Amino acid sequence: MSDNKPITLINVFSVRPGKQQELLDHVSEFSERVAKKMPGFISATFHASFDGSRVVNVAQWESTEAFYAFLDSPGGRADRGQYGHMTQRIEYNLYTAAAQIEPTKE
Repeated sequence: MSDNKPITLINVFSVRPGKQQELLDHVSEFSERVAKKMPGFISATFHASFDGSRVVNVAQWESTEAFYAFLDSPGGRADRGQYGHMTQRIEYNLYTAAAQIEPTKE
């Protein structure tokens, strides 16, 4: 993966019963307070599953280098381990756009 292209982080949180809103509040506040101020941050969107079992974070960063610098920053390190009482499992991976489909304009 090239470090000079925007990347997408997809982070899937499996949420403990009744903890979805608490997790959404936490990750939204953290992103507002810390992540969005980091160099290379583009955006973060949080999705809540209808059944309350998952929260998905889709975040865009200018490069893999910018994302890993965020993870290694004091703010990124301080937030690790803050989700244990709200989550059962956390999975993330980095992606690059491979195709985009848009509606036909007539």
